[in-house]
Amino acid sequence: MSDLRTHPRLTELLDHLREKEDAVGHFYCDHNGLVTIGVGHLVDVRGAADVIAVGQATALARRNGVRFYATGQANARQASIRDVEADWQRVKTAGRQHPEWRAPRFANIAQLRLDNDSVNALLNDRVQDFLNQLYERRPFVLRMHVAIAMALVDVRYNPARVVLYGTDPDIQTMWNTLDPSSDAFDLNTAVPLFERIWANRGRERYGLRHYERTRWLREGIAAMGGADGMRRSFR
Repeated sequence: MSDLRTHPRLTELLDHLREKEDAVGHFYCDHNGLVTIGVGHLVDVRGAADVIAVGQATALARRNGVRFYATGQANARQASIRDVEADWQRVKTAGRQHPEWRAPRFANIAQLRLDNDSVNALLNDRVQDFLNQLYERRPFVLRMHVAIAMALVDVRYNPARVVLYGTDPDIQTMWNTLDPSSDAFDLNTAVPLFERIWANRGRERYGLRHYERTRWLREGIAAMGGADGMRRSFR
């Protein structure tokens, strides 16, 4: 029905992600010890040596629309690529020494900050990438209400260890039962399965988030007239 990449409701999804993921303007190590910044933007390579992983920081510093600034200065200067690399290493080292730390504890370790425009640019780019993947891998979603794509992007952004395009049988069944052109199309199975796959995978906050994304899925299906309406749209 519409392409979320250019739809006004993209703003709603971006606002949702900023709220649920938290926007952090400095490098920090996540619960896996991986350097992260912005709205859950990974700047690390799992299992790689620092000399390789720091390349992610280099690429980030060179990215158009992304600006790091030195903190604690009256007139903060824009950081150089070497500054960004050094700040990444500083935070990575602290994360190894203090694996129990969470994002706020790194505020005094990280010496650089992203401005808000840079945080938003990274978030938008990542969501656009996820939408490109979604429409390429599951083209039928492009013909659906945008709220359905919103729900699917949210579980891609924070998957709680569930691979959206993985080989898990429940995931495979979910995709087949969501696809009106499939012989297995069955919303009576698809929606409860979507709800169950990501249920009980985190604390109360994640449960509330999953409730919201499931509401988007139901909203999109209802807007298309349910199973009959979705079948008609694919004829």
